[in-house]
Amino acid sequence: MDTTTASTRFGKFESRFFHLVFEEEFRRVKGHFGPINSVAFRPDGKRYSSGSEDGYVHNLLLRPTA
Repeated sequence: MDTTTASTRFGKFESRFFHLVFEEEFRRVKGHFGPINSVAFRPDGKRYSSGSEDGYVHNLLLRPTA
């Protein structure tokens, strides 16, 4: 099971994904220009959507990392 947090350090708004068991960040996705208000995952875990105060919704494919 994974979880996500939103970071606003240095004016950057990004989604950061962490493994709950190993407590390691395994993915960081940039692209928003405002605070992220919502994140939703598809049931298969391969895609997610994020919405922010910048007015955009990003729909992204989470590719496996090497």
